Amino acid sequence: MSDGNIFNLLLTLPLFQGMSRADMQEAVAHTRLGFETYERGDVLVRSGDRCTHQLILVAGQLSVTTQSADRTYHLQEVVNGPLLLQPERLFGLTQTYTRTFSTHTSCQILAISKTELVRLGAKFDIFRINLLNTITTQAQRAADEPWLPPVEGIGAKIIHFVRSRSLHPTGEKQLHITMQTLARYIGESRLNVSRQLHRWAEEGTIKMSRNLITLKL
Repeated sequence: MSDGNIFNLLLTLPLFQGMSRADMQEAVAHTRLGFETYERGDVLVRSGDRCTHQLILVAGQLSVTTQSADRTYHLQEVVNGPLLLQPERLFGLTQTYTRTFSTHTSCQILAISKTELVRLGAKFDIFRINLLNTITTQAQRAADEPWLPPVEGIGAKIIHFVRSRSLHPTGEKQLHITMQTLARYIGESRLNVSRQLHRWAEEGTIKMSRNLITLKL
């Protein structure tokens, strides 16, 4: 890949936006950037893997699977690039991925080691600010969540349950869960959950099969 193509590509990614051409030239010249192309179905990282690199989905679609802590349900979704894969897991108390990322289509991935990431942040103010903005935005949203007004209505509760556990708030989601488990988590009876889901299925809003709910937000 030519330097010009690398510059144009990096400028579309969240961490590099706003950097001058001179800074970009210096960054590219002195940073190990691992560009790789993956085919459909390849697993990039699994939940529990150590987070030693910042992985960035440059192009393509990833399938993301998130498992509940009690192992009673999991959520699958498809996300588009450009996207940083869990930058909040690079530092802090627990430096492991909490989601499994695999390729839904052919994907181009950029990997930057933690050492290189720290060096870029120390060298370039804009890069450091972009990284801090990304991480602190996620932290602020998480901190604000408990203080939001309670969700009213069983339909809204189900949507909130799915959306609050998603990497991206919109798009198609596949929730692998029993009605009993879903009812317990949202504080409703299994019967009411069943009625709401079957009503949506009849309307064509969702698709249902055994222990699987497919919906688009």
